[in-house]
Amino acid sequence: MTVNEAIQLLQDLADDGHGEVQVVTEYNYGDYVNTRAVREPDQIEMLPVIRTGYSESGYKIFDETDTEGGYEEKPDARWIVIG
Repeated sequence: MTVNEAIQLLQDLADDGHGEVQVVTEYNYGDYVNTRAVREPDQIEMLPVIRTGYSESGYKIFDETDTEGGYEEKPDARWIVIG
């Protein structure tokens, strides 16, 4: 989803009278029944993202320790991360 798509979807919800509804992010809690947990985001930022085999999504946020941990790939994209 792009920033413009997110803005449009949120604007549509606001136009439909849902502008005061709480926004949360969803994640898999990782328990036996794969509980769909939610949390309130406290920030929105642009971060570098790289591919990884250790994540369900196939991506992870790049940080400087990744170059020490064997990741040779440098991030060539920045994504908006809601966390």
